[in-house]
Amino acid sequence: MSLDVTWHPITESYAVGNAAAQNIPGAAQRGVTTFRIRNIAPSNASVAYIAWGQNAAAVLAAGAVAPTLTAPSMNTMGIAGNVTVTVELPPNSFFISSVAWVAATTGFEITGGIGGSGA
Repeated sequence: MSLDVTWHPITESYAVGNAAAQNIPGAAQRGVTTFRIRNIAPSNASVAYIAWGQNAAAVLAAGAVAPTLTAPSMNTMGIAGNVTVTVELPPNSFFISSVAWVAATTGFEITGGIGGSGA
């Protein structure tokens, strides 16, 4: 018996910038187990950060900032431009970016789904 590790989208894709915490409506009800997170910036752009948490106020207050030697960043990941990652996060997560959403230029695109790495 083979194991299907292919990632399957089950929600719409949502734009995420730094102005407000964004959740994926209906993700928990649809059975989302993983999120595909894509940095839409070009590959030569600087790393941008995406943060997540269980409520909008906490995510907005913490923001998405790079960790330092003296100040770690909880629930934050740096993603290079034009890179897509698939991560397992709670389905009711809220997201915020370190960069503003500018269509086809900067920000993140997030889609809820089911499955693994797509090996």
